[in-house]
Amino acid sequence: VTVVRAMPQTAGLFARVGLPVNLRGIDLTDVAAFQVAADGSNPARLVVEGDLVAVARERVAVPPIEVEVRDAEGQPLYRWSVPGPRAALEPGERARFKASLSAPPEKGRRIEVRFSDAAQAETGASESR
Repeated sequence: VTVVRAMPQTAGLFARVGLPVNLRGIDLTDVAAFQVAADGSNPARLVVEGDLVAVARERVAVPPIEVEVRDAEGQPLYRWSVPGPRAALEPGERARFKASLSAPPEKGRRIEVRFSDAAQAETGASESR
């Protein structure tokens, strides 16, 4: 972590040799996406949820979470952000996040979940699931 904080470009090298570095101190786990069918006047919804797990040794701030819908070729169709479920997590603490999108793009086939670019700029790294 100390090396990657000083030289962010080394994060990819560490990941390639099986030593990924998590500068945020938070992991995204158990991410699932599902659709809720349209019901009367309510349009179909895409729901994405998962857990944030604090892996740092100290309290960590929870950044906004960004969800992106992609087509079968991996091209982005729609992206939105939701606030984290809490302002901060204590070491080892877990919190569930949930994001919902009304009338999702019909061509959507894949979901990417990561911390927002605003939070990414602060740490110089990104996680994706």
